[in-house]
Amino acid sequence: MSALDVINAHAVYSSPIARLAVHIIEDLALERDGVRSETLVRIRDTVASIVGYLAANPTETTVRVRLSEALGLDVVGHEGVHCLVDVILDMMERRPIAYIRKSKHAGMAVGELQRSKTYSGVLRWLNARMPVALGNIALPEELVKEPADDLVPPMMEVVEHAATTLGEDGDTRTLLLAIAFVVAINPYTEAKNYDLLAIRTAADSLAIAGEAQLARDLAEQGLELANGNSRKRIAWYSVADIYHRLNNSTESLIALACAVSGDPNVDIDEAWHEMNGLTRIMRDLRFFDVARAAHAASWDILKASGDAEAGAYRHDFMSLTIDIGEAWYADEVEREKLLELAARATRAAHEVISHHDNVNPVAMIVGQVLYWCRGEGIEPPSELKQLFKKLLSMASANVRKQARALSKATPEPEDLLRIHRSTMEARYAEDSGFDVRLAGVVARTMLSGAAKTNSTAAALGIELLSDRAIPAPGWSITSAPLPKLASVGTASEMAGELSREGVSILQMGVSRDNHLVGVDWGGGRGRVSVESKDVFSVTHYRDWQSEFPYRYGIDETTPNLFYTSTEHLMVSTLPSPPFIVVADAELQQFPVGLLRSSDDFSGNLGPVAAAPSLSWLTESRRNPLKTNGKMFAWISGEQATGYTLATVIDRLSPTFEAYDITLNTEAEIPVGLFEAELVVITAHGGLGSENRFFQRVSDEGSLVTTGKRLASYLRNIGVVVLFVCSGGRVDKSPDATATLGLARALLAEGCSAVIASPWPLDSRVTYHWLPTFLNSWSAGKTLMEATFDANQAVRSGLGEEPWKTLAMTVYGDALRKYGT
Repeated sequence: MSALDVINAHAVYSSPIARLAVHIIEDLALERDGVRSETLVRIRDTVASIVGYLAANPTETTVRVRLSEALGLDVVGHEGVHCLVDVILDMMERRPIAYIRKSKHAGMAVGELQRSKTYSGVLRWLNARMPVALGNIALPEELVKEPADDLVPPMMEVVEHAATTLGEDGDTRTLLLAIAFVVAINPYTEAKNYDLLAIRTAADSLAIAGEAQLARDLAEQGLELANGNSRKRIAWYSVADIYHRLNNSTESLIALACAVSGDPNVDIDEAWHEMNGLTRIMRDLRFFDVARAAHAASWDILKASGDAEAGAYRHDFMSLTIDIGEAWYADEVEREKLLELAARATRAAHEVISHHDNVNPVAMIVGQVLYWCRGEGIEPPSELKQLFKKLLSMASANVRKQARALSKATPEPEDLLRIHRSTMEARYAEDSGFDVRLAGVVARTMLSGAAKTNSTAAALGIELLSDRAIPAPGWSITSAPLPKLASVGTASEMAGELSREGVSILQMGVSRDNHLVGVDWGGGRGRVSVESKDVFSVTHYRDWQSEFPYRYGIDETTPNLFYTSTEHLMVSTLPSPPFIVVADAELQQFPVGLLRSSDDFSGNLGPVAAAPSLSWLTESRRNPLKTNGKMFAWISGEQATGYTLATVIDRLSPTFEAYDITLNTEAEIPVGLFEAELVVITAHGGLGSENRFFQRVSDEGSLVTTGKRLASYLRNIGVVVLFVCSGGRVDKSPDATATLGLARALLAEGCSAVIASPWPLDSRVTYHWLPTFLNSWSAGKTLMEATFDANQAVRSGLGEEPWKTLAMTVYGDALRKYGT
């Protein structure tokens, strides 16, 4: 019986067992031969057990974070999402909800509340303690002068009003004070759940309004307040709802699984919210059949509650969003279908206005439909355009900006900048990629319009589509996000500044109409180019991603594979090397050395490199990472399953000795590498089951670990050279404007540059490449120049096959020199 079977045979009842279970899941997912279907079933059962433990222990943040990592794309690929969805649906089937009906208090009017003795006294008490953690509020009972159940309902109205009018007459402090009031009074109410509902209401609106970090903080505080089984379920569903609105699928699904694993006795109104939330989450995961089934179930709950007539317009609006979502991802949409969706959006706008409901979600959908019509050359119905103006007048300030920009066929750079700057700064860089989805949509639309002839606009749009979710090199305590762009011209100013360092900067992005838009910056000036679809086909690129670049390292039989596979992935002109490519996150999977405008690849013509964003590269150049100057190498000497790494040790040992590089051959990742100038890692690398997303690092013994774990040992390194198969591969995150991969993980750990291959690497490259690289770099050349020299040495020693000569590529600060 395996360890996993032992855990599955018993309940996960403690934090150590839960952490052990997560560790075992991760180990099984990293099996060298891939995860077998029967193993996936056992993993799902274990995930269900861990979820059951979390459901009862909502403050076990460490277990939750580790489960999220173990089910991440860079460990189990898309199987993580599928596993969580299976757990949720299975739990809902095995533990059906038993509806309970709680009496509801109408409460006093808002005006009466504001004249009450309790109101002024509680606000004075709270103001004297603000800011205060919600879990620390303990209001003295003598301050509650009126029945608590009369006081809280009108304050819930205040919370909702403040949440939906952020940026106008309700500001963030007013909202937080109103939530604190509800939390303070809640213990004296009969229902005792108002606090969690107030947090959810506020956080949902904050997420939509761009106040993402505050929404995350409120979600976590809700979990801290969750005492008692019914309250834990409400808190977990709130976290699921909030993280869904923040575009974080894995966190949302884990929280929803915890909710449905909890107390099955649920207030019928809360049951409707849960089913509606499941509908939205499945819709946005593109599980449209599951979304429709959940939507039908939510209608049954509405009917059972007696609210079907009153809630029918909301139910119809949800149906519209499902149909819009499915049509949006279809290959093409017929004119009649789009006009039908516009007609339904018109009805939805009428309904929300007549019911005096929160117009923010409808305003966003109507803006999307208007944009869609205009993009397809269809004049939107005049009635819908008029209703949109009315919706905007009623929407919150931030939603008004977002919906107006979203509706435009050709948004202006100022529209995009307003959305970018109105998004609250995340506490951690890794979260910031989830917070900028709307800015990405508007940026792509702008690249289809004004940016095609305006280098400043194009630079802004492409920069906001690049991977800005990486902290600047050398961070020590908090991985703070990169600074926001100050103006429309900030991105172009950064590109111009970088191009004055003797290197061209090539920005590349995909427009909404699927054209490749490039900006070539040289000597401080930019030139925009828009490729025809015959030259660079975005459709072909998306097909290419399913096999490449991985196939380049394993297919030695297909003639001219590099040329035939990139025939429709060319550009009209390229800057003369040296140049650095800063691309849209969607394009970063394409190796920069394979760019070409003729018969030869750019990597053969001179030094080329890639950087995650202009903002990141500018920070690196302005504040170069300082190291301790030491140089290390790690190659495990274990030989249980092969001798490749042992051969590399023999061939590279003289080079290490010549350059005073300390070699470690132990079978564990060595400690003590932090802040070194250079670390050379040689190991086997592997992708996930779909041959996408870098997954594991292994030796020829028993060591198998995740790329993220390896990266955690390599904090703030000047240069990391990875002789690791696919170590330089970069994949777009499906949930965020960000990327995934081992090289990217190293930059996120504060490293300045990574040199690696985006496809499986021939082990012979290592000892042909490294001596020349070290010689050139130590002689004062930049990383990209030394890498080009080393690749030429591979060409001289191993022949001209591109999978060998173009493999090693610089990602990060390619201008770094030895001794910086």
